[in-house]
Parts: sequence; C-alpha cells; structure tokens
Amino acid sequence: MKKLTYLILIITLFTTLCYAQDKFYQWNDSKLYSGELSGRYVTVEGTIVNTYNSGKACFLNFHTNWKKYFTAVIFRSDFSEFPSSPESYYKNKKVRVSGTLKEYNGKPEIILKDQSQIKIIKHKVESPSSNYVHSSSARVLPDVNRNDPIVYVTRTGKCYHRGSCSYLRKSKIPIKLSEARKRYRPCSRCRPPQ
Repeated sequence: MKKLTYLILIITLFTTLCYAQDKFYQWNDSKLYSGELSGRYVTVEGTIVNTYNSGKACFLNFHTNWKKYFTAVIFRSDFSEFPSSPESYYKNKKVRVSGTLKEYNGKPEIILKDQSQIKIIKHKVESPSSNYVHSSSARVLPDVNRNDPIVYVTRTGKCYHRGSCSYLRKSKIPIKLSEARKRYRPCSRCRPPQ
C-alpha cells in the first residue's frame, strides 16, 4: 500500500512539474500587473520591441512605454552570461523569459542572470504591433480599438478609470473595457467610457 501511495505521489508531482514548465503568461496579461504573481517564478512571452543598455544594466522592453510595462533586465555583473550586445541580439525577437517576477517602480520585471532564462521563440517579428494581439487561455489585453478600449483599475479599487485619473497614482493596471464592466463600476471623477 505504501508503494502505491508513493507511486501516485511521484506521478502527481511529475505531472505538476511538467505542466508548470509549459505554463506561461503573455507580457500584457493583467495577472502580471495585479501583484498576484509577484515573488513567483513565472515565464513571460512577448516580443522585445525596445532595448537600452546603460552600461550598468540592459533593459529588454516588451512595450515602447517601458516605464509602465513588463521589462526583462540584465545587470552588468551578468553581461558575460549573454551574447555580446544583448540589446541588439534580442531586439525584435519573440522570446520567453523565466524568473522571479518582481515589481519595480510600479511595473513588473524579471532579472535575468544567465542565458537559460531567455528563449527565442521567433527570430524576427515583422511588426511590433503583432505584440499586442495574442490568443491564450489567460486573460490578455489586446491592442486598443474603438469598440473595446483600454481602461485602468487599481489593485484594491472597485472602479475603472481613464488613464489620466488621479486615483491611479499608486497602481494602474490596464484592462479591456468589456472586462472592466463585468467586475467594476465607472469612476465618478474621471468618467471613463461606459
């Protein structure tokens, strides 16, 4: 009986580990911005559309607005673990990065220590706009359109807002209007679309 119990436990553990390795989030999945995955080891997929190497750190940005959206960071102490000029090597490539998700200045990031944490999925992406529309079982935020614009929510609030609303000072999580309507009410101050 003990052998059967151990066998079931090993099979369950193995299946869980295999499934966990296949699970990934798109760079614009709202779960990355909500804080619920902070501190967890995750894999994030997207196209690196903007890069910058300051000499102290190399920033691999998944959105042109790098101040608000997911970034992978390589510090100078780890440059030798990556191809030379990682800012050029990874730019415009669809990748999956894995590591502990951290929040820095209100946005999610993963710090890369070695090349095993970043896998190139597609070598050249024709248009950065293809980075905004994905199909996945996870809730993903597509490109803005007139029928379903992006609005914003906070981690703890019960309302959705325009991007310029003063209530978004501490957290600002993008979400499609159609999704926001299901779980939130419109802000009475900024009066977002309804």
